[in-house]
Formats: sequence, C-alpha cells, structure tokens
Amino acid sequence: METAEIWRQLWTGARVTFTGRYWTLRDIAIEPTPQQAGGPPLWLATGTTAGARRAGERFDGLLPYPPTAEQYRELTTTAYAAASKAARDSAHITPALMVTIAINDDPEQARKELDHYVRTFYGYPLDAVSLLQACYAGPLDGCVEWLRSYWNAGARHILLRVGSLDAATQLGTATGVLDNIHSGGFQVAET
Repeated sequence: METAEIWRQLWTGARVTFTGRYWTLRDIAIEPTPQQAGGPPLWLATGTTAGARRAGERFDGLLPYPPTAEQYRELTTTAYAAASKAARDSAHITPALMVTIAINDDPEQARKELDHYVRTFYGYPLDAVSLLQACYAGPLDGCVEWLRSYWNAGARHILLRVGSLDAATQLGTATGVLDNIHSGGFQVAET
C-alpha cells in the first residue's frame, strides 16, 4: 500500500518526503512525470478477499485470477462494496481478469502442455495451481465458453497468459480465442 501511495505522490511532479513502515524518502522527485494526470491506473492483482477490499478502497482496477466465475463475482462484489464504503465510485474500478490457457483440440494434450508450463513456472503441478488460479486446457470453443462465464460475472478486461513453453505455437491459438470472443458477442480490451 505504501508503494502505491508513493507512486501517486511522485507522479504529481512534486518533490516528495515520505515516512512509512517500509519506505522513507527525503525530497525525491521523478522525471519525466507521466503523461496522464495522476499517473497510470493502478490495478491490484489478487486472489483474496482482503486484496479485493484493498483494490476497492485504493486502486483503479482489480485483476483477480480465481479458478471459477463465481469466485470472480464474489471478489468484484467485495471490491465494489469496499469502494462504496470508502466513498469511492465503484464504476471507476476496472474489473479485469487474468487467465492461463493452453489450447488444443485434444484436451489431454492441452492439459499436459499446461501442466508442464505451470510446473516449470511455479514448481507445482497444474492440479495444485488450478485450485488458486484460472487455468484452462482444451479446445478453442470450450475456452471461449469458459471465458464467457467470467464475462457474465463482470470481467471486462481479460489478460490471456499463454500457458506453454512453446509460446509461438500457442500465440496463434490465443489470437483465435480473441477472434471468437469478439464474434461471440462480448468485447475484451486488447493491449
């Protein structure tokens, strides 16, 4: 929380003196200052209720990664309630989602590829990681429907992480996911 507070003060262009629990700054400034007044939006990535509350109280966006759309809905509801309690307009909190996907018409092959990726990335098997994070392995149309459940739960920006150590192969399928999402009646911001 201190870091976000420091960033926001520095982004004003003013010299900053700050004393907190973790950070102490004396007469510091940054240049160049951000082009956008107030700096870029700060999103909080979290998978917890406490994190969702913090996002609602102090951040511009919520980027959870829960394994189910219902859990996503619960986290965004928590963030919006915390924003309201902090006298903030919840409409100014961007509801985003991060998912990890491996697309293959053969679900078993997709699962093996995603398992290999998460074991390499996290050191844990997919069965463990998927209890905490939104992960999909399977055919393209199934992925689109899975993402639609999150869209229906309120996600409006979806970050697709390609769950493969052979990203070049999966990037084409990620593009296919985006194409199907756009033609399927819901929009996802592309950055």
